[in-house]
Amino acid sequence: MTLGERWQEIRTGFSPTFWVANTLELFERLAYYGSKAVLTVFLAEKVGLHEEAGTLAGLFNMFLYALPVLAGVVVDKYGFRRCLMACFTIFCVGYFLVGLAGMEYGSSIMEVTGKRNYVLTVLILTAVGGSLIKPCIVGTVAVTTTEKSKALGFSIYYALVNLGGAIGPILAYQVRSDLGIEFVLVMSSVTSFLLIVGTFLFFREPEGSAGQKTFGQVFRDMLLVFKNLKFMTFLLIFSGYWMMFWQIFYSFPFYVTDVLKYEAFEFLETVDAFTLIVVTVPVTALVSRLKPVTAIALGFAVSSLSLDHHRRRRYHPYGHHRYGVLCAGGSHAGPPVL
Repeated sequence: MTLGERWQEIRTGFSPTFWVANTLELFERLAYYGSKAVLTVFLAEKVGLHEEAGTLAGLFNMFLYALPVLAGVVVDKYGFRRCLMACFTIFCVGYFLVGLAGMEYGSSIMEVTGKRNYVLTVLILTAVGGSLIKPCIVGTVAVTTTEKSKALGFSIYYALVNLGGAIGPILAYQVRSDLGIEFVLVMSSVTSFLLIVGTFLFFREPEGSAGQKTFGQVFRDMLLVFKNLKFMTFLLIFSGYWMMFWQIFYSFPFYVTDVLKYEAFEFLETVDAFTLIVVTVPVTALVSRLKPVTAIALGFAVSSLSLDHHRRRRYHPYGHHRYGVLCAGGSHAGPPVL
């Protein structure tokens, strides 16, 4: 296919709902990665949860990626549009309440509930909203593309996800520098409010995407997936990789500011997203003739080598409150292995 033919396919081969959904995803990822870039620093330094910042961020991530299993049932029952509205509403409230923990206005609330209890509650609330976004957007891409355009459709989707992941931390740096780190969460809340408006005005429910199955039927379908031992084993193995990845992501700001002495850590957090945008197509072409299991194993090997390189660059001091909790899921076990 020539470049002109590919451009024509991009321009005319997708419905308006496809583009609306992907635009919503772009700005949702911008808000998500902007807040995520500063979350552990915010919790440790602004809220004062030095010992628990890493644990709380890890729990947020765990709920965010575990709950879609159940959220998909809700999406299948009630449809994409209503669930997107619910998702962005919860995000809007959740991000604001997380940011409130770092403001003077929120101090009286946390005196009653306790800092840890308050932050854990609002992070779980935010994760509930986040659990709805993937089934909605991925489902919309799936039902608004044909077999011929599906591969390109998901390529566009992933490109926009990474673009949002790249822009979000850059905006977070600007907001943190000009207004304060707590206002990064407020920025994400405002963005989520605008996404509510955008969904209400522009998103149209794809035909046949809601109410086709009862809850019982959806749960039975879900159990069929759980009975696939090979698939569940693959997910378990792959989850180990993501545990390492997000551990580094959350620890990275402290490493950059304290070891590399570079205060604009958000800029470095965009490197992975920009790299994915640039290298995904050529790398895909390079490994296209490999078996999937071989390509996955090769990816694990490359990641392991990069992690080992960072591991050799251990840093001190042992037991420093900014490091220990972030490397061991909440315990003072020494410096993180990066």
